[in-house]
Amino acid sequence: MFISWIRHHGRSADLAAALDIPAIFVDGGSGNVLRRYLRQWNDTRQAVRSGRPSHVIVMQPPLPALLAVLSVREGRRSRLIGDLHTGALENPKWRWASGIVLRILRRRGFAVVTNEELADRVSVRGTEALVMHDLLPSLPDTLDDTLDDPKLAELRAKTFILVPVTYANDEPIDALLEAASSGRDVTWVLTGRAPTGVSSSAPPNVYFTGYVSNADFLRLLSWCSAVAALTTREFTMQRAGYEALGAGKALITSNTNTLLRYFEDAAVFTDNSARSIADAGRRALDESRALALKMTRLREAKIASESMALQSLRDRLSE
Repeated sequence: MFISWIRHHGRSADLAAALDIPAIFVDGGSGNVLRRYLRQWNDTRQAVRSGRPSHVIVMQPPLPALLAVLSVREGRRSRLIGDLHTGALENPKWRWASGIVLRILRRRGFAVVTNEELADRVSVRGTEALVMHDLLPSLPDTLDDTLDDPKLAELRAKTFILVPVTYANDEPIDALLEAASSGRDVTWVLTGRAPTGVSSSAPPNVYFTGYVSNADFLRLLSWCSAVAALTTREFTMQRAGYEALGAGKALITSNTNTLLRYFEDAAVFTDNSARSIADAGRRALDESRALALKMTRLREAKIASESMALQSLRDRLSE
């Protein structure tokens, strides 16, 4: 089984489906973090007890998800694989726990990471790492016109840049809002529940969708002219970047070594300053067709390497 302490995550869902194993999303509901973690802890233990899996892949962070699996007999008997997101090693909130996570995985299984740079950082600490980029999602051939959130209908006729964000500490939200303010001819559409301080300080050409369903997100992805996936953290692969690549959309992303290497000349890169983001947004819209064609060509190459990596993961899980 594949356990993720989150309402839903595309990477977890896609990998679980490709491996033909259950994807268990454990949402702690409302309340403070301790109450949520307690619910997630109990739900995880119950899932492992009832499923009795031979292998458990656990999204990391957070560390308690891994410990919850180990806290029951069935989990201790299972082989453990950590799907390490960059935050497990680089986010100050969870970096302190990286030694514990890698020590557990070194003894009980191995790590799966999203890029070669992270694999090097894990391997040098004695834990085996297998590189597995996100499986490239694609837009369905047809999308139902019935929106789950009717207010999004006004975006259909607009030219806009889609910015899938979680308001995490590596996302340059302030710079993005400043960029939007400097060029009000460009519409930026931000997903996710925006903190009050962000939404109240945004210029009128920034549209906040709030939480959207998976189906509505696909509609937004199909309607947009470009996608922005920005991070201030090196070694990070943005899920939105994979989504843009899978959909063949022009992409604006950060000029980290990891992203430059992966997207090559198919994306518009920015240094995350407001001026650079604004310039990248205009270029992405002006050259959206040419950039979309480059992304489509890059997608074909990535699909081939993705298939090889997925087979390697299947082979490891069958040992």
